[in-house]
Amino acid sequence: MRVHFLRLCVLSLAAAALACGGSGSSKPKKGGGGKPDASTAPPKEEAVKLDLYWDDPSYIVLGDQSPCPEGFWALFGGDPPGATKEEQKANLAKKPELKKALEAKTFLVHMQSGDEVSLGDYSNAKGELDINVKATVLCKSPSLENVTIAFGPVKPQLPPGRDFGQYFWLGDPVKFPVKVPFSQVPEFKSKHRLDLDARIVFTMGKPEQHKKLIKSTETAEEKAERKKFDIPGRAGGMDDWGAGWVMHAEVKGVRVAADRGKTELAAIKH
Repeated sequence: MRVHFLRLCVLSLAAAALACGGSGSSKPKKGGGGKPDASTAPPKEEAVKLDLYWDDPSYIVLGDQSPCPEGFWALFGGDPPGATKEEQKANLAKKPELKKALEAKTFLVHMQSGDEVSLGDYSNAKGELDINVKATVLCKSPSLENVTIAFGPVKPQLPPGRDFGQYFWLGDPVKFPVKVPFSQVPEFKSKHRLDLDARIVFTMGKPEQHKKLIKSTETAEEKAERKKFDIPGRAGGMDDWGAGWVMHAEVKGVRVAADRGKTELAAIKH
């Protein structure tokens, strides 16, 4: 009888221990697979629906500091790329075909608020607020280095505040006036300062090159260091500080918008 009673006690204790362990494991784990509360989930931003002219999938999309299109060198002068004379000769033979193909392509640049698209001056007489769109983008080419693509008038200049150094193709922003009543200007600026958007549709136009040859100077220490590592000196002792190549684009259309592209402010098709 006593043995039976002890056995019951042991079984009761074991059952209690299992119950405690089970209650601990029943707690939901962090990051569980439960569905998020719809009321707290961030709203999904609706995709901007654009006319095909501004979002044609056949366009080649370029951005500032992006790689240049394949074969871009064929639109410019100078020697063809190639590590050997044979490679250069082969590329030179392909140049007419590459050039023709690129000239037939249409390109798209999509710019956004900040340095690319910004609010400009307001004209009381016209009741218009200027939207400023950057006049250039850069693309990077293995053989041509940085190439400027210009959408407005540009010229080789030193950056503001400098009187010597590297030249760049620079131009004033392209202005697009938008009708805004004077009383609504403060609200418009506050609302759209950071959500402006511009799309430029273009084809390739005329290339131009700028060189700025300046006689190089070499200190005695630099000369000694160069000879130490058997580095040859520059032929003629001249350095090129020019702006390099620019492609003057043939602009076919510009669309300026607010609300990250949703609200069209101005659209020009040539």
